Amino acid sequence: MYDDIDLPDAGVFCPSYWEAEHFDSDGDFYYYGIESRWTNLELLKFYGDQEQSSFDVNVYREKNRLYEPGILEASDLSRYIDYKNQGRYKYVDSIHQASNLCVASLCVETSRIEDYREFLMAVHTFLAHTHGRTTNLNQYYAADAFMTEVIRPSPSFGT
Repeated sequence: MYDDIDLPDAGVFCPSYWEAEHFDSDGDFYYYGIESRWTNLELLKFYGDQEQSSFDVNVYREKNRLYEPGILEASDLSRYIDYKNQGRYKYVDSIHQASNLCVASLCVETSRIEDYREFLMAVHTFLAHTHGRTTNLNQYYAADAFMTEVIRPSPSFGT
């Protein structure tokens, strides 16, 4: 969750997907005239033997939406706005004080450790850019804490 700001270029997320020989992308980040106000990004990286990895970002904005989300996953994120209004995040200043809250969901489906690590780095990139906080983990991690507590401790990933 984060206070509304422009999103980065979609190309900063999961560079190996964009560079893969067999790759597909979709989402409203392609739409003319919305540039940094996109709400959906879907990336697929294909491997041999019908294996693939996917990375998705969906964003719901409390205010200043260019249009209502056409994707159910983005629309479903509005419930987090309700949670904030009910006082769920009153002890998390960056969320509680947000005047125009945005909720983003970042998802990965993969059986490859390198793609999962890239996903975690994408989460870090998103948190760093938006100055946001995670809300579905035991802690409300900002970017630096996410790196320290989630990414670095994994022996499989190294530093």
